[in-house]
Amino acid sequence: MVQIHGHRGFRGRYPENSIKGFIEAKRLGVNAIELDLILTGDLQLIVNHDPWLRAGCYMINKTGEVPDQDINLFNKSFEAIKQYALGTKRDLNFPEQIPSPHRIPSFKEVIEHVDLQDVFWNIEIKSDEKRYGQYQAFPKEYAELVNQYILENSLSTSCMVQSFDSNFLNELEKLIPTYPLGLLVENELSLSQNLERLNFKPDFYNLNDVLVTKDLINQIHYKGIQCCVWTVNDKSRASKLITWGVDGLITDYPDELLK
Repeated sequence: MVQIHGHRGFRGRYPENSIKGFIEAKRLGVNAIELDLILTGDLQLIVNHDPWLRAGCYMINKTGEVPDQDINLFNKSFEAIKQYALGTKRDLNFPEQIPSPHRIPSFKEVIEHVDLQDVFWNIEIKSDEKRYGQYQAFPKEYAELVNQYILENSLSTSCMVQSFDSNFLNELEKLIPTYPLGLLVENELSLSQNLERLNFKPDFYNLNDVLVTKDLINQIHYKGIQCCVWTVNDKSRASKLITWGVDGLITDYPDELLK
């Protein structure tokens, strides 16, 4: 049966990467909750899509003030980041989303939340070669931190880790993880070309929906790899992908796909 992953929690209805969105996605009965992890300056894993805050998008202490310039979160401690509130403005891409201010949570706060137990986490590690040392740690240190965190919090059987960055994944695989690893793909290189970037065979090859064909799904499965597709918000498209045999759908509207 195809797995349904709540994209950034439940982005279609609640602010992305918010504890509220995660809770509501769990209540729906999703198979997994997808979220984004980045590093702070004091090397804490926090839940945010980008390693920065964009000017004009975040309130300070919920007072209505906003930063007047982009803020590099890798230069800030987690304690300092707590002053910023997200979800304060309606996302025009998701008109049904309910604005609700919340601060950026640490991953530890998320997994320890009383309403978020027994969740399978699809963890996306935000990593980009152009940002090494400026917005993030270098891949070896980053991989060691992520793996240590997963082991210390007994998440090995309740998570998978995915990333666009093959360098990060190669370093993580060296640590012999017992949890699945997935390569995220949004380029137009062939399956073989993308797999050649890795020093191992991934458990998942997770594609942008615009790249998916039935033949490509067959090629992925022939290699013994599973495939999740993102971001699938149209029910008719989801039905077609299911007939093609995809293993998972990552969606902003899990309420629609679970009907």
